[in-house]
Amino acid sequence: MWDEGVNAAMFSYDINAWRNENVDDKTESLYAGLTAGFNLWGWHFRSRGNYSQSNSGGSSLAFQDRYLQRDISALRSQLLLGDTNTTGDTFDSIGIRGIRLFSESRMLPPLLSSFSPIVRGVAKSNAKVTIMQNGYKIYETTVPPGPFVIDDLSPSGYGAELEVTVEEADGSRTSFTQPFSSLVQMMHPGVGSWDVSIGEVNQDDLQDNPGIAQGTFYYGLNNTFTGYSGFQLTDNGYAAGLLGLGMNTSLGAFSFDITHARTDIPDDNVYQGQSYRLSWNKLFTPTNTSVNLAAYRYSTENYLGLSDALTLIDQAKHPTEGEYQQMATYSRMKNQFSVSLNQSLQNDKHNYGSFYLTGLWTDYWADNETRSTFSFGYSNAFNWGSYSINLQRAYDEDNNKDDSVYLSVTIPLDKLFHRESDSGGFRTLNASLNSDMKGSNQYNASVNGNSADNKWNYTVSAGYSSMKESDPISTVGTFLSYESPWGTYGASASASNDHSRQYSLNTDGGFVLHSGGLTFASDGFNENDTLAIVNAPGAKGASINYGNSTIDRFGYGVTNALSPYRENNLSLNIDSLDEDVELKSTSTTVVPRQGAVLLRKFETNQGRAVILNIRRSDRLPVPFAAEVFENNTSMGVVGQGNQAFVRGLNEQGNLDVRWMEKSQPKSCRIHYQLPEQAPQKGKTLMLDNVVCQMQ
Repeated sequence: MWDEGVNAAMFSYDINAWRNENVDDKTESLYAGLTAGFNLWGWHFRSRGNYSQSNSGGSSLAFQDRYLQRDISALRSQLLLGDTNTTGDTFDSIGIRGIRLFSESRMLPPLLSSFSPIVRGVAKSNAKVTIMQNGYKIYETTVPPGPFVIDDLSPSGYGAELEVTVEEADGSRTSFTQPFSSLVQMMHPGVGSWDVSIGEVNQDDLQDNPGIAQGTFYYGLNNTFTGYSGFQLTDNGYAAGLLGLGMNTSLGAFSFDITHARTDIPDDNVYQGQSYRLSWNKLFTPTNTSVNLAAYRYSTENYLGLSDALTLIDQAKHPTEGEYQQMATYSRMKNQFSVSLNQSLQNDKHNYGSFYLTGLWTDYWADNETRSTFSFGYSNAFNWGSYSINLQRAYDEDNNKDDSVYLSVTIPLDKLFHRESDSGGFRTLNASLNSDMKGSNQYNASVNGNSADNKWNYTVSAGYSSMKESDPISTVGTFLSYESPWGTYGASASASNDHSRQYSLNTDGGFVLHSGGLTFASDGFNENDTLAIVNAPGAKGASINYGNSTIDRFGYGVTNALSPYRENNLSLNIDSLDEDVELKSTSTTVVPRQGAVLLRKFETNQGRAVILNIRRSDRLPVPFAAEVFENNTSMGVVGQGNQAFVRGLNEQGNLDVRWMEKSQPKSCRIHYQLPEQAPQKGKTLMLDNVVCQMQ
């Protein structure tokens, strides 16, 4: 049932323009995340990159992925040719240019799921959030004041940390690291998973890109144990091998593995060492406690991961004054411990909210530096609102601590003022306090709203900052977005009493070129999305799967809400359609392949719809259930009171009304001419006293 779809080309974008002005400086930047590709006879070409420009750093165009991909059904796998990234579930993720063949677990029944990180943070004002991975910018957006959640990332691989920077309206910046790793995939008994990559390392900061071969393999031994192994080889002196075991127990899921690495650094030495990793996750059902990921890793002094090894080898081959480091002085990880815990405080009778706890602690060889970050959050609701508290503490390499406390209260105005939830207007009121516990505090209040159709969303905010070593600052701002058939458009602006100003514009969207023309999408899509083009002639405005995607005036619409290798229901919401359009069906089921572009047609009847009040020429009533025909095509039936609802009429013509009377066929004919002016939207045209001439 897997459908490889039609030949098509697609392009998606998300653009953010930012401008910040103050007395001493002006900052301007432009970011465009771009995804392009085409599908041709089962082959998929994808290219993902971004364009960045700023008044201080010039402009740059960078690509993260450029590859050809197709399914290999017989091997339950996918083949990639070009620039891509290895996964990080076994070894560290790294960019590679070459060939990658890996098993596609989604081709199996839904036993396995993929993992992507959720980034949480707090903005003190209209802020620009930038996310980097492996030195590449993979995401940028503007968020309003308050907590923000980014859950639609498309990172490369599964193991490279994310560097998150929040730039406030006043130009200040805060940064933090989001750990990104996944626990070993437990496999069902007898089920295997593999990933083999051959090519050359694709990393901009290396002068030489060595050849590399990497392979990983997982196999479900039984219901308890999953074994896994892997290797990495380069042609410039690095080799690593890994053995591991995953266990599914009543105490949770455990994995333990050992990696042995050998690194030959020119003009230095040959270093061999090991890295030990222990991971665990568990949901404690009686208390509803979820330990999402607890992991500990220890690396011996002479162990080097692939990225560190390639850096040292490259510097040794191409020494530059002041940059070449030897193994003895090169900072590299020694220990790392991370944990993420979520706890619900709810029972059958009471709900006391929930809390989370996360921590990351790392120390390093050579310089003995230590870094750590801890955060705690608690949230709960009461009769007329909700509140939350978030605490964070970070220690840098010099053991300097950075504390942050965030308190917020949210009040739904609909409940407070007893309004209908589907009405437009301001919906929620938020108040917050942020403090660094060193004398600097930020107070914010904002009110959020939307239009009745949820296409417009807006925020008005005010803030007050009291600084320990400077004058207090007052700020007002606004944030506005609009969901259009061609994408989302957003804008923000803020001003402070210190003469600083902030402005931003952003948009996202995309389009697909196919045999029926060019169709715009209301939402952007990424390189991994599977698309469906819906063709419903005349059904302009009908929403697809009750989302933001709608049918355009040419009868086409695009949605990316499809899961590959699974049954997906495609449906049209016809509540807003004119009476002149009839759909023969409003839903269908599709099973797409990964990256496919499907085309599904919904048959429609687009003729004008009319209610006829019929009067027979012999003054007798028209029999109930008599059929109405035009050119021997059934157009409708007569209901009670001589009324007939017919659809698909031309501007003028003849209708034949037929029925049986005493086993004899009877008929009469109506000559009609419709008025030129169409009825109001949502109203059906009615013709009174229509004469049906007996035949």
